[in-house]
Amino acid sequence: MFGKRSIIGLVVALAICLSVLTPLLASAEQTTGCPLGIEEDQFWVRTSVQMVDMKQKYDRATDSMVPLPDGWHKQVRTSGFRLGYGLTEEWEVGLLLIERSINQRSFNKQKKTWSDVHDSGIGDVWLALGYKFLEEKDWGGFDEAYMKLGLAYKSGLLDTLSDREILEGIGNGAREMRLVLLTHEVLGRLAFCNHLMYHWRGSAPTIAGSKLSGQNLTDRLNYKFNIEYEVAEGWAAHIGLFGWMDLQEVSFAGNFVGKGMDGQKAHMHRLVFALERSLGEDKYDHKKVKLAYGIPYSVKNGMAPNYDLSVVAMYTW
Repeated sequence: MFGKRSIIGLVVALAICLSVLTPLLASAEQTTGCPLGIEEDQFWVRTSVQMVDMKQKYDRATDSMVPLPDGWHKQVRTSGFRLGYGLTEEWEVGLLLIERSINQRSFNKQKKTWSDVHDSGIGDVWLALGYKFLEEKDWGGFDEAYMKLGLAYKSGLLDTLSDREILEGIGNGAREMRLVLLTHEVLGRLAFCNHLMYHWRGSAPTIAGSKLSGQNLTDRLNYKFNIEYEVAEGWAAHIGLFGWMDLQEVSFAGNFVGKGMDGQKAHMHRLVFALERSLGEDKYDHKKVKLAYGIPYSVKNGMAPNYDLSVVAMYTW
């Protein structure tokens, strides 16, 4: 029904349209890929386009999230491009590039001036390795079961971020690592796709005027517990819990100690609903487009949106 050119055209067109028209936030782990893995000698492209419109900020006086002050705004558009390759039926490698565009206006109480940011650039470059160690039929009461371990590494040597871009939030300039357990189980028309990730975030670079200058960034635990139901051939509905939480207290530098999120543990937990259209012939094709709507139900972070809408598109050959 769909030729290769038409599928690629659909993916690209959808990504462009959504980047312009919708507020997006994708929080699923994207560095290490899917628990189903990639078949040997197969390439897998995964793209995502995100736009976050922040509506809340952390208020230290009340220890709660409050609406942004009048005149403030922050929109972040994020584009992700991941290329994976199957070395064998079990082993795969991947490269992820993340580009961010920041549009922000805020007020500096000390200087009593407004600050505007309009910038974009490559913020993160991740290298990943995956090993699928389980692929079984009739396992543990499930019709099918898959498990994979993923390891991802981000080195500051692989990006060209300037101090200005780090201060603006294009990227954090830190060396980071992610260790991820990914699982996928099938039971009739139901499927369970989950991950549990330990995220080591390293140290922020030393930059004058930075709240995090030279400080150890908090390690994080990231999770996804997702249920998928096949509503019709090629169509599936999803509902899941997505989230992350700091494992240590945030530590600010210099004159920022005792302000904002300093000494706090940040977190964000969301309920997500999604609709997925599969264009492939089997589960290994990874030829899909997914739209998701998320509702944050517990948030403690520097800034946060009231809701999020996300899109992910992928293709294999």
